[in-house]
Amino acid sequence: FLLIPLLLLIPLVKGDGSEESNWSQQKEDLLKALADGDSNFLMNLNFSDFSDKELDLLGEEVPYFLSFHYEALQMGDHKKRLLEYSYHRGYSDPNYSVWAELSLTELIAQALVEERYKDAEDLALSGWERNPENQFFLMTLLDLLFQRGEITRVLEIIEKAGVLNLLNNETDPDWEFLLLYALASHQLERSDWKEPFIRIINFCPQQEILVKAYEYLQNQGEIILSEDEPVAFLARGRYHYAKNEYSLALKYLSEIDLPYFSLLLRELAGSYSGAGRSREGAEYLLSLLPRVKEEEISILLAEAGFLYRRAGFYRDAVDVFSRAWGLTTDVSIKDRMAWYSLDCSMKISIFEGAKALQKWQKQWNNPSYFNDLLEAYAERLIREGGWKTLESIYKEGSSFWDPAAVSKYSFLLARGYSQGFLVPETPQKEEELLRMVMLEDAAPYYYKILAAYLLKERIGRDFFVLDKNPLSSPETQNGLTLVEGFLSYSLPLRSYALMMENLAFYPEDLIHRTISACRDKGYYYESLRLAYRAFHRGKITPSAENIPLLYPLAFSKEIEKAAATEDLSLPLILALVREESFFSPTIVSRSGAVGLCQIMPLTAADISKRLGLKTYSLEDPSDNLTLGAWYLGSQFRRFNSLVPALWAYNAGPTRAREWLKVWGTLDPFLLPEIAPYPETKEYVKKILVSSVFYSLIYNLDSPERILNNFFPGGV
Repeated sequence: FLLIPLLLLIPLVKGDGSEESNWSQQKEDLLKALADGDSNFLMNLNFSDFSDKELDLLGEEVPYFLSFHYEALQMGDHKKRLLEYSYHRGYSDPNYSVWAELSLTELIAQALVEERYKDAEDLALSGWERNPENQFFLMTLLDLLFQRGEITRVLEIIEKAGVLNLLNNETDPDWEFLLLYALASHQLERSDWKEPFIRIINFCPQQEILVKAYEYLQNQGEIILSEDEPVAFLARGRYHYAKNEYSLALKYLSEIDLPYFSLLLRELAGSYSGAGRSREGAEYLLSLLPRVKEEEISILLAEAGFLYRRAGFYRDAVDVFSRAWGLTTDVSIKDRMAWYSLDCSMKISIFEGAKALQKWQKQWNNPSYFNDLLEAYAERLIREGGWKTLESIYKEGSSFWDPAAVSKYSFLLARGYSQGFLVPETPQKEEELLRMVMLEDAAPYYYKILAAYLLKERIGRDFFVLDKNPLSSPETQNGLTLVEGFLSYSLPLRSYALMMENLAFYPEDLIHRTISACRDKGYYYESLRLAYRAFHRGKITPSAENIPLLYPLAFSKEIEKAAATEDLSLPLILALVREESFFSPTIVSRSGAVGLCQIMPLTAADISKRLGLKTYSLEDPSDNLTLGAWYLGSQFRRFNSLVPALWAYNAGPTRAREWLKVWGTLDPFLLPEIAPYPETKEYVKKILVSSVFYSLIYNLDSPERILNNFFPGGV
């Protein structure tokens, strides 16, 4: 279904559900049973009674959507029968053609999975003959014919389908079709067989296609890869780069003539970097400046700058990025070059960073693009005691900054005044800065919460409502979208998959319904992933009604028990699980951490001995929460503060102790800023914000009591 256009409008069903069908099912009852998770009736349906009349009464979409429920019940024959019925009915009645095409796509996919390749080929041919515009049918047919050795037919269909027009597109041909055309042309010994291969070698940006083409030619022993031909250097260099064999790639790419150079610049630079020869690569690229076209100079300078930066030659990188900035007129590229130049200056020293900031903040076009640099610089200043520099750059530059960065610096300066690191201009300056942060809509929630807490202002649910006005949605015609169909038939994961492919097509209410449907069915991980993406891309209004989508209540009984056992707040454990696993009990991280609380197996074994647990499973929610809550609780009891306790949970107790040795006397409200690991620093802030949100949304605790555990000294 992912291969069907994402906003395919489907006619409303004919059946209104008022009559009883031959299956003794009414449409309304069928949908209610599916929504309730009752699939027993599906197992008892008599397919011998299924007919066109049945379809007209229940709706022509029924076979397609019910087939997925039979798949979940592992009743593959029933799924296949429904799809075949829908397919044949649709191709005999134009009114059903949409469902026929969707059903046929599923039938082909099923045949491929079951390795019934001749069936898949026949189905794909049928689909392509009915709809020559469907690229899935065409590509599947061509691929299966090629695998079966029907090479002549492959070329005949390519020519008949008019695919050659796509292949001749100079800027962006269909590379998959072009590869198939190249392979077929070679096997039939056509006189022009080299042309598509050379085009792939020269221009194809898809490494998988390039590797397939190269390895085919290599296996065929073709002269096109002879050492004497310039295209051979290109092919070998790009092939080794795609295979991460950077030293071998350099052997060939560095010998390429300049006519090919602009096509290979990034791969050449990447090969130098991958081979550990970044500085040498930068100097080699700069040596080519007199020989490249004028429009390529800024690109070359940027790549040389990246190589200097990777090698740690920051002053050279600053110079090269600045030159690249001056040669481009594209404002987004200008900001990118300014960012890298500023980043390298900040890496040289605090002084160089401040000087560069004075220069670049007056030049940038999108202030928010530089927020991460400003944030990292502020944290470095705090760690190194550069309070006067922090105050100076704030006063000189904050008018050029994004409000989020201004809010962070305002909060930090307020704490600097409070702790005596700086002398305020007026006695009210600290309060003025905190109040400005609290009232700034664009301020990060973390700083808004702390500002309100320090001002002893009430932190209420309305504190977080950013926008009460719903987003405008595109007008839709009367009809069901495919996504709406999946939702109506209680298949939210398929709606989720379609939306994750291209969220931009869908209106806010449909996104909201999909997130809610996934959550209500217990698919918390998918629900949160979609919610995060929708909020981040501005597809959902950040309102009081929508914010709970980001903070679901899941495994409530197990979490409540684990929190009570360790005397930890319920919002804290909810926030921990949300941050660690998105409430997925079976998720496993790259490092091997498992389950809701992301516990490492060795850590779990140690905790279980302490708790006297003889058996446990990290994928069992109750067991995992018992272990995770105990571990967090033990760290909280050790450090008597949630900030170092969460450091220990995320980065390990040894690192937490080391960081406290260095910065343990720092103001508790500044402590979260100085963790050397960016992930750990953000981890603490996210859990604090999530804890407060959970407390407000579900009235689980007071935000002030939660914050007292993060900052035991209080205000």
